[in-house]
Order: sequence, then structure tokens, then C-alpha cells
Amino acid sequence: MKFKLKLLAALILGTLSLPGHSRVYEYTIKDIYGVEKSVSADSAKLNTTEKIQLSLISGLDRKIRVTVKKGDANVYSTTTESVKVADRIKSSSDEEFYGKVITMPPLSEGLYTITSEILNTQDALIDSTTQSFLIDTSGPTADNMRIDQRPGYDMVLTGNLWELGLGAEAKLYVTVKNVKATAGFDKATIQILNPDNTVYSKMDMVYDSGSASLSVPWTKGSAVKADWMPVSNADTEYRFRVTLYDKAGTRKVLPDQKFLFDSDLGEYTLVAVYDPTAETSVIPGFSKGYVEYKSGMTVNLNPITFVYRVPSTNRREYRKGGLAFGNIISEANGYSYVSVTTPYQTLSVIHNGYQWGGPVLPTILKWVQMRR
Repeated sequence: MKFKLKLLAALILGTLSLPGHSRVYEYTIKDIYGVEKSVSADSAKLNTTEKIQLSLISGLDRKIRVTVKKGDANVYSTTTESVKVADRIKSSSDEEFYGKVITMPPLSEGLYTITSEILNTQDALIDSTTQSFLIDTSGPTADNMRIDQRPGYDMVLTGNLWELGLGAEAKLYVTVKNVKATAGFDKATIQILNPDNTVYSKMDMVYDSGSASLSVPWTKGSAVKADWMPVSNADTEYRFRVTLYDKAGTRKVLPDQKFLFDSDLGEYTLVAVYDPTAETSVIPGFSKGYVEYKSGMTVNLNPITFVYRVPSTNRREYRKGGLAFGNIISEANGYSYVSVTTPYQTLSVIHNGYQWGGPVLPTILKWVQMRR
């Protein structure tokens, strides 16, 4: 029995001592943001300016000679002591193996090759493996945000402040072109920032490798806003912020783009109906002829003239994002009084800023009974 145990132990030690090959299993770094992380040798893209720790796999009773080159220049080399049973390494992925951990000094940006050589106890070469790794701390680059489409409707698509709206049938996009990343492009996000710098929303941008460009729609088409865009009456200054990420973990923030967005009609209230027989008026500047609107009321004329009260700041005459419909017949206390004349059972459209048309005013059938 003792003989069998000794034989088994000898076989195990003999197996563990077979030459095999050496290689880098993973790199452990502190990245440029101060975060410690492990990077697999398969990925081997590092964003660090500090020391680099290598976890090397090897058989027992073998030394490991490591040589690092940048191009043809040797930048680092070392030879470890023999790997012993105590040199059991547990990786970041919880795998265990025999080997050595060495620490290299900080290296500059660029592509490197690392050769791991197994030496026996007499320093004779048994096997070698060459791998590569990249150090890139510069991160991805790209052109500034832009809008290539020209939807019209008085939108402003260049300069310090964009003025955006719902347009018409076409989907409208924010784009970023000329995306480059030495370590390989990973992803990009776009945020909308409120005036107080809080984040209103965040979206992933779509990357097209063929054109090296990014895009994200701000409308769904058919004059409908994208879900991530705010509800606004072009009266709040937001900012787009695009962040690019590469496969080394480095991120780059493009310059913010300020914008106004009009997706909301704002305030407008139906307040009166024209009645030539009325001896009084509820509209400032008129002594008679306008009666208070009431749901289901009876009117005396066809076509019918309705009057809406609209904040003057929400009229196209005073602000590009304002409403355009009817005619202003009176102004008082910061409001414009707008008349709309329409035949019975005919619809009238409100024209909102930066878009084709707009919603339909409620039909008179909901409110009016015609006097025969």
C-alpha cells in the first residue's frame, strides 16, 4: 500500500513538472480613472499610465523569462525563480494555475509584444510563446455632433444653439461622423442635460462601422417626438452630450450642443364665440359682440368665429416656437386673443413651431348646436 502511494505521488509530481508552455493569462492594472481591473490576455487592451502586473502560467520547476518589445526595441526583460508548489495563482475569473506574477514599470502608449520563455533549472530554453498587448490612454475621437438632414420649418441646425422641432414625415437624426479608436470602438451614449446639469435622459447611439458614424433619432417620423426627447415648448435650453467608449475602457466626451426643442403646443384656451346680437363682450377692446364660450352652447352664425386666449409669448408673431393660427384681434395683460372662423363641421389646424401643420382644433360638433 505504501509503495502504491509513493508511486502515485511520484507520478503526480512528474506530471506537474512536465515542460508545457508559458503564457500571459491576464494583466492587472489601475486604469487612468483610478479603477483597478484585470484584463484578459485575449483582450489585452490597457488604458493605464502606471505599473502593469502580469499573471504568467507555467509548469512546476521551471523558470520564466519575459521579454517585452515595442517594435524592435527591448523595453523590459526579467527572469523569474523556479515555479514551486507554493506558486499557485488564483485569477480574477477564479481559475487556478501554477505560475508567477511579475510587475512591469509604466509603459508609454503603443503596441507591444511579450515573449514568455520556459527555462529548465539549467536555464536551457524549453518553449516560448509570443503575445501582444496595446496601451492606449488617448481614447476614441470623432467629429462634433451634427444634423445632415434639412427638414426646413425654420429649424436652426448649426451654430451654438440648435432649434429643433417635430418636422414632418421623415425621421430626424443627430449624427456623429469620423469615429476613430486605436483600441477599437466599443459604444457611444447620448445624454440630454437639463439647465441645472441633471440628466434628463440617456440613449445608446447606433454605430455604423462602414461609415464610421453614429446616429440617434430625435423624432419617430410623422411629426412624433422620440421617447427620450423632452416635452418642451422651445422655452428651455437643453444640451446634448455624447460620450464615446473604446475597448480599452477609455471614454471621450464630445463638446456639448445646446438646443431648444418644440414638441408641445403650450397654453391656448377657447374663451369666446362671436355673436353679432350680443350687447356685451368678454374680449378686451370690444364693448359688444363676443359671448363667453360654454360647452354645448347655441350659436347664431355659420361660419362660426371662435376666440382663443393665448399667452403672447406662445404666438408665432413673438416667438418662433409659438403657435400660428387665426388672427389676433386684441391683446391685454400678456395675452393675445385670436379669432378663428370656420364653417360648420369644418376642421381648423394649429400650426406649431418647427413642424408641418399641427393638431386639429376640437370640432364644433362637440360643443355647438346650430340654430336653424
